[in-house]
Amino acid sequence: MAQELTVVVTGSTGKQGGAVARGLLERGHKVRALTRDPNSSQAKALANAGATLVAASLEDTAAITKALGGATSLFAVTTPFGGADAEIDRIAGVIKATHPDFEYQPLSPPEERGDAGRVQWVSGAPGKPAAYAGTDFIVARNGRIASVYLFFDKLP
Repeated sequence: MAQELTVVVTGSTGKQGGAVARGLLERGHKVRALTRDPNSSQAKALANAGATLVAASLEDTAAITKALGGATSLFAVTTPFGGADAEIDRIAGVIKATHPDFEYQPLSPPEERGDAGRVQWVSGAPGKPAAYAGTDFIVARNGRIASVYLFFDKLP
């Protein structure tokens, strides 16, 4: 393994998030599994497989901030109860609350490949060197964003 990752996985007790969490654990990576119910059978199975459970909802900015500390990646799966646009706004609000100085700057124009795309970026407080770098992978269906996968990268 080239690099051990520490990945925060939301939706970790669901179908997609659970599959990602198990796949990362099987490859020797560390997983911080966010769950609203750490006593559920799915959460207990992840803990038994080696995941660290983090009891939190996506509205719990303090718990999410703590979970993201030192993480290399975030895999976010959510259910858009209020529609996709409302869910994107809600997640953006959580990120803004946990990183109030967050300023997103693409490093180059987005790459588009059929129904997918990639954006490499840096972020940090205005007027200071970048504090974070990452790559977003976007998947579209029927002309709308279906999924966004965020990975933290080393600073350029």
